[in-house]
Amino acid sequence: MQPQVLVETQVIEVYIEEGSERDVELGYEYYDAKYGTTNNFGFNMESPSQNRDSSQGLNLGFVPYAFNASDGSTGRLTAALRWLNTSSNARILSAPNIIADQGTTASIITGEDLPIPETTALTSSTSVGYNYKRIGVTLNITPTVINGNTVQLEVNPEVKAAIRYESFVTENSSSSIPVISVRSVDTRLTVCDGDIIALGGLYSSETTEQLRKVPFIGDIPLLGDIFNGRGTSTLDKQLIFLMKIHILQPPRMKMMDMDATAKQSHNIADILESSDTIFTNKPPAEFFDVEKTLNSNIKESQKKQEIENYYRNAE
Repeated sequence: MQPQVLVETQVIEVYIEEGSERDVELGYEYYDAKYGTTNNFGFNMESPSQNRDSSQGLNLGFVPYAFNASDGSTGRLTAALRWLNTSSNARILSAPNIIADQGTTASIITGEDLPIPETTALTSSTSVGYNYKRIGVTLNITPTVINGNTVQLEVNPEVKAAIRYESFVTENSSSSIPVISVRSVDTRLTVCDGDIIALGGLYSSETTEQLRKVPFIGDIPLLGDIFNGRGTSTLDKQLIFLMKIHILQPPRMKMMDMDATAKQSHNIADILESSDTIFTNKPPAEFFDVEKTLNSNIKESQKKQEIENYYRNAE
């Protein structure tokens, strides 16, 4: 029997995103009772951010000035402000393990198929169908040479994820199309039995600022902020692949410690996330984990009951 190669892999990706949106609206409406006409003046500066939701955030609308003339004419000045700060903090943790014979390519995929709408224009109508795109973690390995305590193998880990959705509007329909990021490593290396290798370190930082403003007036210091809509976002990502190589000589077997592997992945993610050098924008505030708190309270209650039962039986 030929020896086999087992690859223990840990895929750790951490990303932190911070963003803000600000909309400003100012208008004046005048109704002339003599001629029965209505005149409107003003502007509406919405933030040009993607997927904005005007129903969320701090919304302030008020009427600072209004009048009613004796001839029935009316005038009203209205102002509105919307301000929204957003933050997200996510991790992609995966620990695929795969085994292969010499000269054989082995693959493992953990993920899901994402439906993507496709529009087809017909002679008198429009047909909408769906094409499925697979996202998640994929690992391919090919041991090419196994020589005693060393092995040469080709490694190709890949992570695909939907990072956002873009809206597309046609004449008869509208749809949201996912934007899928692809991050992968493809390499050939020679390692010894039991070696641990780190691939990737795929760090990226994206800062986006979008602005809409009234020409000339929007450039005036301080006062110009009233006449513009603004959207900003900062996104930091870090992705690494950790692999431990085992050469299995027949009839040797290797058992995996799933709990230890999961704990290691979370510890590495904690180290990455707490780095002030990698993530310049601070992570959002921690949320109260109800499920974790309840489970902790139940475990403490059970432990206390076991201790009471032990002493009661001892008496």
